[in-house]
Amino acid sequence: MPDVKRCIKFQQEQRDIYDKLMEILNFNGDYTFSLFDLDTNKELQEQIMELKPDVVKYFSVKTLKWMQPECVRPYMGIIRHVLGKFDKYLISNGGAGILPDGSVKRTTKFTIIGCI
Repeated sequence: MPDVKRCIKFQQEQRDIYDKLMEILNFNGDYTFSLFDLDTNKELQEQIMELKPDVVKYFSVKTLKWMQPECVRPYMGIIRHVLGKFDKYLISNGGAGILPDGSVKRTTKFTIIGCI
């Protein structure tokens, strides 16, 4: 008897992971975030990386770049992978981040959009 695909077998678990990720990423309240905020907020990175074992267990992931040890931002790979499975995508545009000393740093701002 053939094995059931993960996208069918673990639909509820995948939905739970997606909901957790959306809750984490909606820290501004408008489903936007900047790369600067994500890079500087270690707590946010840790919350996303805590989802990695569940993503590997419940999603189809074999040879993804974000799973390699030399990946610089594995949390971005998790975000893209999970959102892509639910027909949500990241649109990037320019933005600015405010450094603690008050100076402005160019960064990328991401908006989560969905195909319905």
